[in-house]
Amino acid sequence: RRYIREHRIRIVHGFDPPSCLLIGFAIAWLRPAVVLTSQRNYQQARTALVRLGMRVSHRLADGIVVNCDAMRTHLLRDEHLSARRIHLCHNGLDITRFRRMVVPREGRVPEGAIVVGTLCALRPEKNLSVLIEAFAVCLATQPHLFLLVVGSGPERDRLQAEASARGISGRCRFEPTAGDVVPWLNLMDVFVLPSRFEALPNALMEAMACGCAVVASRVGGTPELVSTDTGLLFDHGDVPALVRHVMALVADPAMRERLGARAAARMAGSFSLEAAAQRMGAIYDERLAVTGSR
Repeated sequence: RRYIREHRIRIVHGFDPPSCLLIGFAIAWLRPAVVLTSQRNYQQARTALVRLGMRVSHRLADGIVVNCDAMRTHLLRDEHLSARRIHLCHNGLDITRFRRMVVPREGRVPEGAIVVGTLCALRPEKNLSVLIEAFAVCLATQPHLFLLVVGSGPERDRLQAEASARGISGRCRFEPTAGDVVPWLNLMDVFVLPSRFEALPNALMEAMACGCAVVASRVGGTPELVSTDTGLLFDHGDVPALVRHVMALVADPAMRERLGARAAARMAGSFSLEAAAQRMGAIYDERLAVTGSR
């Protein structure tokens, strides 16, 4: 409170659950600043206590910022919040960093292999068993494929055991979370995100910006990123559909190149840091104007 008043701060914006929960406890001390919270994933991804705290904070705040239309719908339908208090600002990424480039394969993936990969936290909701099962099916007829999984998390040991049980350990690599993911994304020809639920997945955006041909489950905000000219979608859990998409991309290098180029162009055109900053600035201006008229 002292800092906010000394520096005449006019907007306090909680970006993640811890800061949003803090706002719920401290909101009486934050006025007269405009107070905003954020909803960047489904409430089902949180514990019951955090869900309760977020609901309280959202209702006390002047507005809630969401990162995709799917989150807006979630708050309207499941949380019963007012539409006029919900503001959309898509995630943005640094397109000067996330871009297609040539990366040496030696010591990372086999030369000549078509690399199917993913990059994410290895948690249950990412549903990577679907990817492992689908890859095993594809590998049976396409022995030049290689699976690259980049990420860390509680599912790592189980997924490695599953890869071994399906007989694909010799054609896959599990790489822990990396500080710089750009080289790993540039090793992937086909990027797959088979999640059970997502908001607006940063990993998918980064893969698209790096020119990967992407295949993703049709959940949450993913269809806001992937359309018929930027990638392929399938119903989450549908292994045969994922196999068909991967096999189609493996068989058609021109299709991989075309989808990857269009995906990169979409990220550069609509999902840059600059675009996100401009939209967030417009939200702040709007809320300041509304508050000033109260």
